[in-house]
Amino acid sequence: MHAAGGGIVVPNDLASRASKGARDFDEMCTTCHGAPGKERSEIGVGLNPQPPKLEDVGPTWSPSEMFLIVNNGIRMTGMPVFGPTHDDERLWSIKAFAGGLLRMDPDAYAKTLEAAEPDDASDQYPHHYEGAHSHGSGYHHQDK
Repeated sequence: MHAAGGGIVVPNDLASRASKGARDFDEMCTTCHGAPGKERSEIGVGLNPQPPKLEDVGPTWSPSEMFLIVNNGIRMTGMPVFGPTHDDERLWSIKAFAGGLLRMDPDAYAKTLEAAEPDDASDQYPHHYEGAHSHGSGYHHQDK
């Protein structure tokens, strides 16, 4: 799958953003794509078409192609649209981190997460709810 990457300006400091994208990647992407030492969840395994392992396909996509995929999603797949809930800076940070997966073994992945910069934006769009979970569109219910 290749997105049209024309017209997207890739930040000059992309490599330095990776530590800012580590936590978001771990929380939002590994469910479907897995990561070094982290298998896909049952959700990711059950999707059809199968989401790719990013350490395998990531190097085949340009930075602008991956940004467009994360920003706009991919229709008729399980790839969600993150553009409405994440600003461009945050999406570039996720892309920067995902771009380094090929060079990571499971230990390096775990150490990177431990050292990752706190995500200041996560308070704006919380991923976790104490004792509850979301079904989108503002609907939440208590876990039993």
